[in-house]
Amino acid sequence: MLYKPGGLSFVAVTFLTAFFAMALPVFATQVSSQDITVDVGSNDVSRVVVNIDYADLTTSKISYIALARIGNVYATDEFGPLSCSFSAETYGTVILCTPNSADLKNYSVDLTFEAYQLSSPSAMARIISYNYMISDPTNNLRVMMILPEATGIVSGTDFDPIYPFGWRLGSTGRRTTIAWDVEKPELGKTYTFTADYEPITPSAFNFNSALVVIIVVLFGLLIFFRFRASSNVRTVLSVLKPDEKNVVDAVTQRGKDCLQRDIVKATDFSKAKVSRIVADLEARGIIKRTRRGRTNKICIAKHANVKKTVVK
Repeated sequence: MLYKPGGLSFVAVTFLTAFFAMALPVFATQVSSQDITVDVGSNDVSRVVVNIDYADLTTSKISYIALARIGNVYATDEFGPLSCSFSAETYGTVILCTPNSADLKNYSVDLTFEAYQLSSPSAMARIISYNYMISDPTNNLRVMMILPEATGIVSGTDFDPIYPFGWRLGSTGRRTTIAWDVEKPELGKTYTFTADYEPITPSAFNFNSALVVIIVVLFGLLIFFRFRASSNVRTVLSVLKPDEKNVVDAVTQRGKDCLQRDIVKATDFSKAKVSRIVADLEARGIIKRTRRGRTNKICIAKHANVKKTVVK
């Protein structure tokens, strides 16, 4: 495995792993679960949040080994902030914190720190790498990486850009996440989690897809409003007297260019009768009259008042 800047050399990792493999079996501390979240920054500074649930913590200090350069360490338990110190060693950085409680069964601690240069340039774009060694017997190890905004996993390669296998992709809504679950991780083993990522740029395909969606929505709205208008006309016709219905039918068939004299021709009613029916329909909000020369232009009102249209 290739170790990135800020990590360990191969010799240091081999030495550290061998040392803990021999020394750790005598420890009685048991970890129920450990969650590590690596919030990858865009400026070579990542924020690491570690939650450790101990079944039984048998030492007077909480110990965490970060295989990287770190700073700004902060830890809390259910009673408040912890007193912590950290020191740089050849194999990484050792964090030691003093618990606030003497009862260390089923004990939990949250540890936060900044890690430097976890990401570095790669052949594709950038690679983020987090190394962690199992220093206490642990039932479950969960690791999540949160990539910077406007980035995603490298695509179109002939290799898997995420390691190890068994990962899950997710999202916070604006940022891509990668998660791993390791059941019963091997004591003394160093696990390395990596992902190649790159900037995401809007593509022509995405633009065209959005344009198609907009056109389909507009077309659907056009059909809806036309159907609603025709439905309103059918509702009005169902409550009109026969002569009124004939007039409205004539207006509907002629469309926007219907003149009052066209209604006379279409219905074979007298001019006086048509004038009276048109005036009554206009008063009830069913049609609209507009003066044009020596006659009137007639059209169906946009919002026909059906409630007033009652057969007497």
